[in-house]
Order: sequence, then structure tokens, then C-alpha cells
Amino acid sequence: MYKYFLGIDISKDSFDFCFTDESEKVLHKDHYLMDIDNFTNLANYLASFSNDEILIVMEATGIYHLNLLSFFLEQGLNVSVVNPLFIHAFTKSMTIRKTKTDSKDALIISIFAKRNYSSLKLSKSSDLETIKPIVREKDKLTAQISAIKTDMKSIVNQLFPEMLKNTNIFTKSSLNLLLQAPSKRVIRNLKEKKIAKLLSCDNAKGKKPSITANEILSLAKNSIGINNPSLEKILISKIKQMSFIQTQIDEYNEIIEKFVDEYHNNDIDLLTSIDGVGKSSAASFLTELGDINNFATHKQLIAFVGTDPTIYQSGTSVNVKGSISKRGNSHLRRILWHMARAATVWNTTLKAYYDKKRSEGKTFKQSVIAVANKLIRIIFSMLKNNTKFDVNFSKLAIKSASI
Repeated sequence: MYKYFLGIDISKDSFDFCFTDESEKVLHKDHYLMDIDNFTNLANYLASFSNDEILIVMEATGIYHLNLLSFFLEQGLNVSVVNPLFIHAFTKSMTIRKTKTDSKDALIISIFAKRNYSSLKLSKSSDLETIKPIVREKDKLTAQISAIKTDMKSIVNQLFPEMLKNTNIFTKSSLNLLLQAPSKRVIRNLKEKKIAKLLSCDNAKGKKPSITANEILSLAKNSIGINNPSLEKILISKIKQMSFIQTQIDEYNEIIEKFVDEYHNNDIDLLTSIDGVGKSSAASFLTELGDINNFATHKQLIAFVGTDPTIYQSGTSVNVKGSISKRGNSHLRRILWHMARAATVWNTTLKAYYDKKRSEGKTFKQSVIAVANKLIRIIFSMLKNNTKFDVNFSKLAIKSASI
């Protein structure tokens, strides 16, 4: 199909390229700065060949490859973006001296393209890669909210510890109360009717507050919380920050879901067949995942995410610790965590698995990680076999995932 292969090694401000033919003979190579003139120079050189005969391969380098990728796609060229881990593995398999040069790396990528073109996935302007900046930004904001929640728990534990112990302070009703009455000192001075009104903000959705006004007032009157107006102001500020950030996250989710609706993606359809996985979560997961064919086994995917167990080796002693390695894609790991949390609520199969882990004495975090890894095995098998989720699928997935 392809007669010519262009391998590109990209850095922040420049790129090296190597253009070879079917015999892996170098026809042209150079080092260019990242600017439109050099993009155009390379495109003009390639114009003397047929677009259908050229395959361009570049590594996924964070954000640095995106400008050149977008330019090539606008020119109607065939481009494949590959995981650097596969180029690294390919390099180790070749009998090439281990001295590193960017020009040699471009040659290796070109040879990799020639020898693996049949298994490479071509990039398209409608690919999920185009929404990765929004997915990444949403992930950062989600991490910010997690940090704010940690701070809020610490503050409430000082101002009104009994509330923290007896109800979820992050429900809409609890947040509305704390925004107006951020401590036991303020709540004590409110009438029960006023507290009930502040807690009733969820009533329109048919939800009842997890704690009554009478219970809150009773807890406040007997609270051991401290009186600190400065902490109260900080708590109010944290609630407002979290509300603002959540509004931004909601806007990003709308953009992601709109993209999904405009550009039909079969893999998203597969993932959303799992109860608890919505369009935004599925698209975010797949954006960070890339091509599932980059992974031969579900264990490789688990390692890529970084939810594999930490292994400590000393001499002949090997110990598996209770923590995870966290050596993989941190963005994908956070997305998976939230998917696993949702699955323990909305997916009966995975909720049962979570409950089983808890009954075995596992902590909340350990149990959610166990669900996350089970979810990876299920997703791996679903994507590999192009199969939607069903109630019996999770048991079959573990077996088929290792095939």
C-alpha cells in the first residue's frame, strides 16, 4: 500500500525527519525548527509524491506533536501517532549502537513505520485526540476539587466535627448550609426553620437531606468545635471556589459530549454500555488510552495506567506492597478512579465485587482500586472483541483478556 515512509522525532522547538522508501533507503533527512515555513518546506517536498503512497509516523509527545499533526491532516496526508513505548521496544530489538541522536531516532521511526504499517491506526481530524486539551484541563480541575475537598474536611473537623461524622458535607444541601452557616457557632444561633430551609435546596429534585434540621441543631448545641471566624471565612471561600470550578467542569463535559454526538465512535458506544460510564467519562478514557491494539494483554494496560501493585526486590527477596505503582498515565488513572467509583454505585456486577472486597477487610481505597483493575480487564476485552457489556460479561472478560 505505502511506498514511502516519513519518520519524525519531535521536541519542543524543533523536529528531525527521515524519509525512506520500501527498501528502507534514506531519500531525504533534515532538522527543522517548529514554524510554518519549515512545515511548508516539508509539505512541498512531499508534494512530488502521491499522498496515498506516503505514511507519516510520529510519537505522541505530550502536546508538542499536535501542531505538526494538524498541519499534515489539513494537507490530506496519512499520519499515525504511536506510543513512544513501542518505538523504544522496537529500537531495543534492532542491532543499532545505543548512542542517541535525534536524526537516528527519526530513521528508526521511519523503519518502524515500514515494518508495522499494516497494524498502525491512522489519525483523523475527528479523532478523540482533538479534545485531549479539554480532557486534560478537566482532569486538572477535578484534581483541584479533590484538593479543596480535603481542605474543607480539615476545616469542618475543627469548626463542627460532629457534622463531618454524621453526614456527607458535599451534598448540595450540606454545602448550602455551610455556605450560610459555616460552623457550630453560627448554626447554634439559627432557628430550626431557617436550617430546614437551607437544607431543602435538593427538594426540587425529589431528594431528601441526609440529615434533618433538628439533628443538625442538636449536634451544633453539643459540638466540641472551635470558634474561629477566620476558618469560617476560608471555608466559605473554599465552597465558592469548588462551585466555580464545578461549573467549568460541567461546561467541559458538555463540549466533550457534543463532540461525541457529532463524531460517532464505536468504542465509546461499547464503554457506555457499562452501567455507570457516561459519554464524557468514556471519551476521556479513550482519549488518554489511544489505540487498544498498542496493548497485547490487560496486564500491559494496567501497567500503563499505573494501578499495578508496587513490587520491592532486595537480593532474592521479592515483596508485593499494598500500594499501586503510579508509574503510568496519571490522567488516565484519575479518570479510571472516577469511573470505578461510579461503577460501585450504578453497576450491580461491579458493586457486588466492591462489596466482596470490603467484606474481605480491604479498605475503601483498596476496594475501589480492585474495581478499577477489574474494569480495565473488562474494557480491554470489550475493545479487543468489539463486544458490549452484559451481566455475565465480567466473568468472561477476565478469561478472554489474558488470551
